[in-house]
Amino acid sequence: MNIFIFTHGLPPLLPRVFIDNTETVCGSFHSNLRNNGKYKYMNTPGGTFDCQQVFAKVRPQDYPDTILVHTDGGAQCAPINLPINCVKVLLIGGATHFGEKPLQRMVEYVYAENFDAIFLWNRHNAHFFTELGFSNVYWMPGLTFAVPTIAQSKVKLHDLCFFGQLGKYHPRRLHIIKALAEENIKIVGGKLPRRDSLELVSQSRYSLNISLNGELNMRVFESTQNGALLFNDELSEFSGLQLFYQNGDSIVTYANVKDLIEKLAFYGKHPEEAVRIAEKGQSITNRHFSFSARRDAFYALLNDGETHHDAFRLKDEPRCKIQASTPQNKNATMRRVQIYEVAQEIHRTKETPRIMLAGEATPFIAADLADLVRLKQIIAVDPKTYDTKVRPFMDKMQVKNLSRVDEERLATESSDLLITTTKDLETLGPKLGKTHVRVCVWDYNPDNKPITETLLAAGYQEKESLQGLFELNKS
Repeated sequence: MNIFIFTHGLPPLLPRVFIDNTETVCGSFHSNLRNNGKYKYMNTPGGTFDCQQVFAKVRPQDYPDTILVHTDGGAQCAPINLPINCVKVLLIGGATHFGEKPLQRMVEYVYAENFDAIFLWNRHNAHFFTELGFSNVYWMPGLTFAVPTIAQSKVKLHDLCFFGQLGKYHPRRLHIIKALAEENIKIVGGKLPRRDSLELVSQSRYSLNISLNGELNMRVFESTQNGALLFNDELSEFSGLQLFYQNGDSIVTYANVKDLIEKLAFYGKHPEEAVRIAEKGQSITNRHFSFSARRDAFYALLNDGETHHDAFRLKDEPRCKIQASTPQNKNATMRRVQIYEVAQEIHRTKETPRIMLAGEATPFIAADLADLVRLKQIIAVDPKTYDTKVRPFMDKMQVKNLSRVDEERLATESSDLLITTTKDLETLGPKLGKTHVRVCVWDYNPDNKPITETLLAAGYQEKESLQGLFELNKS
């Protein structure tokens, strides 16, 4: 079998062998290397490029049977014109929870290249792909990343460590670490080389994880595998974290800074309990998320769609049972993808965001936004409609962050985003005022000038990033 892997990953973060010793790894960070005439590594362009230019350099006997493309919402590696006579697998990495149109880019890429299977790192996003009719969609956290084996330190030199980035994309991390410092809680670490980070974890009693946007990230596995008790921010049940790790059993989760400080103090006074939980977390990671375990699960899913754990097959994700059977429905799904990208960016930058939905807006939006764990959703609808239509659907989709208010509250309650419709705006418009930071018109039509004029008169300006999205003018 001739396997080609296209990746944007840095070589130090990738395993030496992903599937087979004969595979060819391609990427902009790799240098050309041949073994007996066959490429082991190939230097290829970044971003979007025609892969036929790559295969023109390959011997006929080395032409691919299977192609894996490892990319993410930034589309840093997006080969196009993939051959039609081979198995094509898309590995969508973790960076789909921030940035400009990350999910839209991935959906467009899948449509263009007609992949045979899709593996997603972020479970949050899986239902958009299954709903749009793509087959063989699986969840595989960590994907191609390998955690190096670190000699376990028998002596714990530090209490609490943190490793990772603290730049502009991580306002919540900065806020939490600053709050801990103000309480004189010492944290060692920072942005370190990977092996240094993992050695630090091994030498620490506790490892702090603060997700960028409520996602299950690699730090979960890196911390637990190396023996520290993981303190992880609470994630929604849609993240997949709770399918393997339980609070107080194999990790510790915290809701906010106050909760984190209290739990650090508790386990500081109960060191034996902390050790027990850390050992349980390490055992789970070694069993399910070692590189060999993930590779075996990946290979099993690719071959016959089966694996030892149903979580990877998304059988328990209720939103994955929705199907958009018509072109009109698929257009509506893509509109929801656009709205989700707006909402997740609000969630990334604000600790307790609020989103309000007008009664005529589709309740499917509320199901999409259920995985943004700190988000409070409020739908303005009459009690009868809520009890007979909205709540049964929310229960079926396992939505827990939605509540109801009367429709007149749309004009008086503030929110970070109001999702409304043309019909709702016809009555709401004169009362709108400046109660909402942003307004998104679900069924926006640019030819409907009165709606635009109503929002402009209320002090909003249209955003170029998305049709039908208006933001309160700050000037």
